[in-house]
Amino acid sequence: MTKARDLANGGFGLVLVKPSSVVGGTDNGKGTVSFSGVSTVSLNDVFNSTYTNYKVVANYIGGQTSGYGTRLRLRVSGSDNSNNSYKTSGFGIADLTSNNIYKNQSNGSISYIDAGNASSNGYSYLIYDILNPFKSQKTAFSINDTYLESDGRWFYNSRSGLFDGTTSFTGFTLYTATSTVTGTISVYGYNE
Repeated sequence: MTKARDLANGGFGLVLVKPSSVVGGTDNGKGTVSFSGVSTVSLNDVFNSTYTNYKVVANYIGGQTSGYGTRLRLRVSGSDNSNNSYKTSGFGIADLTSNNIYKNQSNGSISYIDAGNASSNGYSYLIYDILNPFKSQKTAFSINDTYLESDGRWFYNSRSGLFDGTTSFTGFTLYTATSTVTGTISVYGYNE
């Protein structure tokens, strides 16, 4: 009973957060957003003072034709923050004949956080933990993604990063650089 009460009251469990509006997708009325054949999907007003941290779960088909398939930018008041203030580093494991373990990093500051597959018809499953996005302090990320390329190669990546600024964010955008995606996104809030 304690666990159920915690979930209902926004305590220690994960609670599905409903966006106030969606651009490029459709909310099912409870907070899970579906999108089809889009290059950009934005969720507005999912971060607020109720929860400290958020888990974003994205499951989709598609991506860009080279490099990582999905990029994330934080947003506020309906606009993405595209400043060169995002930093990431991490490692990956690949189903390859060589370079099975590799590193990935942002080589300084870039204007997005990247993850996901590099194939226009591959399968991706991404989990972002976004820490303190609504607070006026640096926003941290922890990202785990796994994907299956259209040629059968499998990849797993784990990375972390931060937005090196003190903006209070209320939402985010997932987008691709060269292709489109079809799938779902859900956002869950949780406290420390």
